[in-house]
Amino acid sequence: MNVQTKISAKGQVVIPKAVRDRLSWSEGDRLDVIETAEGVLLRPPPIDGERITIEEFRRRVPAHPDPAVSLAQMEEAILAEASERYERKTRR
Repeated sequence: MNVQTKISAKGQVVIPKAVRDRLSWSEGDRLDVIETAEGVLLRPPPIDGERITIEEFRRRVPAHPDPAVSLAQMEEAILAEASERYERKTRR
């Protein structure tokens, strides 16, 4: 999603509702403001051992967009990588 916003005279920025809803951000939530080479990154602060409910965790950590991978697929990928590393090492 690409949207634009303006900075107010007080330095405030409005995050569009669609973005806030998708990220489960609501009034009063704290955000880290991180300056990067490409611009500014807004994100919830790290949890740092804070005890939270599973519902709060799910709200803070959005679902991964990629489809789930089965254990068999993980094992296959691990074996393929291990095999490739072994072959590289033995070719030396």
